[in-house]
Amino acid sequence: MPRSSVSTPEPPAADEFCVVCGRTGVPLVDGVCTDCEAARRALVSVRPHATVILCPQCGAREVGKHWERAGTSSMLGSEDLLPFLVPDEEAAIRRVEWQETGANPLLKTLHGDVHVRFRGLERSLPVDFTVRIVHRTCPDCSRRSGHYYTALIQLRGPEEGSRRSAHELRERLREIWDATMPSARADWRAHHSWTEQRPEGWDHFFTETLAAKNVARLFKDRFGAEVKDSASLYGRKDGRDLYRVTFAVRLPVHLPGDYYVEKGRLYRLDRPSTRGGFEVTSTATGTTELWPAATVEKARWVGGPDKRVPVPVRRAPDGVAEGQLPDSLVWVPVRGELPEPVDGPVELVVDGEHLWYVAPRLRRRQIERHP
Repeated sequence: MPRSSVSTPEPPAADEFCVVCGRTGVPLVDGVCTDCEAARRALVSVRPHATVILCPQCGAREVGKHWERAGTSSMLGSEDLLPFLVPDEEAAIRRVEWQETGANPLLKTLHGDVHVRFRGLERSLPVDFTVRIVHRTCPDCSRRSGHYYTALIQLRGPEEGSRRSAHELRERLREIWDATMPSARADWRAHHSWTEQRPEGWDHFFTETLAAKNVARLFKDRFGAEVKDSASLYGRKDGRDLYRVTFAVRLPVHLPGDYYVEKGRLYRLDRPSTRGGFEVTSTATGTTELWPAATVEKARWVGGPDKRVPVPVRRAPDGVAEGQLPDSLVWVPVRGELPEPVDGPVELVVDGEHLWYVAPRLRRRQIERHP
């Protein structure tokens, strides 16, 4: 009688015994107890010719006809090795403890203690096999090395009205890009190939047009950037025209993270508001206000995050907190309540001949409309 794919041991009868070991009082399947059946079966086997093809540059693995897991380690893990283990139709692999026993970096000799569950009982089985490592550059890395791209993001500052020099603006654009890209989706970042510096900003090259489009939209949503796109023909393939798309991303004059002084108080610009104007935070109270664009235009611009630097501070004999200006080394009063003690360096915003303390009271956000 053919055996079913999954056999369930039957409760033992008083006069039944295992035909292999002779034990009685144990569950049997086709007259054989679980221990004897497990001993005569290969509960776990290893697929022949185990090979892992990985990209030595990004760590991606070639699986079938596609590549996956870019950015992972080049070290073999369970995700690489488990596919080579073939459990019996009635066994389930619970976990595997791996140990590398060889020294050849391209021919891994591995020992695994495989914990399987068979007919309700868990047992550990040893497996030993060799995995061949094949290094092959993935298409994405091959394109990057050949400077292949399908889309370009030109990150630029405002056409006019910027209060920064060309060098300062370029550095600010670099800081904004570096701070923004970690929040982009991983598959968008994976298609960012390389970057080139330009006198007026930065050019970022992508191997996938949709990824570049989404990144450009991210800058538009977060910073209120103006985005324009244009396509240029660069070849034909399989009878179709191939285009490269350029996304001109121009950031506005007022950038998140910049500091402004209005009515004798320091504010940090956070973001453009969906209701118009800008959300700004008082560095003294931590409350958020909604400023119309006209208020930002007339406020005195101090600078960007680079203006916040460690400054030596002390308490003067009259109790006033003082900080030492980085350039002139003159001690001047600090505007804002510093924490105690005040001896030692504290991060302050350097505003010409003035120093401002940024209070870390930002837990509760309260938006107030600026008059």
